[in-house]
Order: sequence, then structure tokens, then C-alpha cells
Amino acid sequence: MRGGWWSDAKSLEINEVNLWKTLDSKTLSNHYVVEFFSESCKFCKDFKPDWDKLAEEFNENTDITIATMNCNKMGKVCKKYGIRSYPSLVYITPSKGSNF
Repeated sequence: MRGGWWSDAKSLEINEVNLWKTLDSKTLSNHYVVEFFSESCKFCKDFKPDWDKLAEEFNENTDITIATMNCNKMGKVCKKYGIRSYPSLVYITPSKGSNF
């Protein structure tokens, strides 16, 4: 494992490197279901196997991407989405965009 229980996720990890490319409202053509989590959250850790299973089931789907965002690393973005508890799930559509 690279850094903790969350680092071997099966879902796309949205981070500071791929954030703008992934969720840019001008180019967003895919639907995203994003789990916002905290590294210290017990519920997030317990939820991870189910989230990984969902990500594996949607792995071949070209319309919906299952993703995660670590709010310990991406706090400002999580705040923009109004995340106040973990885990939180947000559905992002091309029509609504990401508000960035």
C-alpha cells in the first residue's frame, strides 16, 4: 500500500493533478459518482470494500465514473461541495458541471 487503507482503491482518485481535467465543467462529458472521505474516518474505511466493488462493476462503463476524493488532501474542493461529514456521495452530471 502506498499510504494507507485508501490508497489501493479501485475507483478513480480525484486529486490536485487531475481535478481540472476530470471535473472541468467546460469539458465534462461523463457522469461521476464521487465519494468524499477522510483518512481518519472509520465509516469510510468500513465503506471502502463496497465502494471498490461498485467501482469494479462500473469499470467498463464509459458513461459513469466511480471516483473518490480525499478531503484531507483536497479540503478546499470538499468545502466547495459542502461536504461536512464522511463518507459523502455526490453525483456530478455534465449538465450541472462541477461549479469550478
